[in-house]
Amino acid sequence: MIPKFPKFKKLELSDLSNLEKLTKQYPPYNDFDSVDLLIFNPKNNTKISVLNNNLVVKRQHYMSNDFLYTFLGDNKVKHTIETLLQKNKEEHLDKDLVHIPEIVITSTPEIRKNFVIKEDPDNFDYILSVDELAELKGKKYYDKRNLVNRFKRLHPDHEIKQLDLAEKKIQKEILELFIFWEKQKGRKRSETEIELKATKKLFNLLHLIKIYGLGVYVNKKLIGFTTYHVMQDKFVMMSFEKGDKNYTGIYSILNHETAKHIKTLGIKHLNYEQHFGIPGLKEAKNMWRPVFFLKKYIISEKK
Repeated sequence: MIPKFPKFKKLELSDLSNLEKLTKQYPPYNDFDSVDLLIFNPKNNTKISVLNNNLVVKRQHYMSNDFLYTFLGDNKVKHTIETLLQKNKEEHLDKDLVHIPEIVITSTPEIRKNFVIKEDPDNFDYILSVDELAELKGKKYYDKRNLVNRFKRLHPDHEIKQLDLAEKKIQKEILELFIFWEKQKGRKRSETEIELKATKKLFNLLHLIKIYGLGVYVNKKLIGFTTYHVMQDKFVMMSFEKGDKNYTGIYSILNHETAKHIKTLGIKHLNYEQHFGIPGLKEAKNMWRPVFFLKKYIISEKK
């Protein structure tokens, strides 16, 4: 069981079903997705609690070692915010509450009188249309369609494969490509460590959650992969996407082929997660023409 605030427990695999009971009634924000919470937990120090029947999460920032409090729910929202802002003060954390889903704000609009509430577009979840990505029709996708066609012309012998992520050989190929991507990007291990650990943790969830993998091979070598899993309300979450940029169009064909498979599952929307304010990542996500966003907010005390 998840304890009631102010008690917390460390997040564990055994919490999966209890987490989903609290989250399934709300839009599928990646910050509260069970897989995301379990894998982006590099030091196994994410903690959870229940306050006013809302899920409270204490976790590391995605991009740093700093901690944050956030919550999902629409019960006694004003009291929940006041309690967590006070908790921030007691623990000398950032003064704001972050990654607060829009449902929290819209459920209790009168809280705008009590707090400073700002949109946080750097952390909006990008929602893409699976049908559109699978078809790439019209002017909207002219550039992506051209990149897919160019890739196919340059590499007519390429193979698209569904990956069995439980296979050690596949896991080894994925991790080798991750390391290659890291070097290709000129990234330090300190910059990629959280994501690398999350990739390894993903493999530990395969006995609990159906997680799909798709790979692109050229000359029997893995040059790109995605991993993804089904959420509620006909959404899929894409956890990882890596490719060798020496192959022009690799990300275009990865997303296109992934969407084609997702469509066969009866899924309508792909949660492409947030861009964290990273300029290049923001541009890349926008080029996939999101159909809407799952908005998030920053909440502060009024001065």
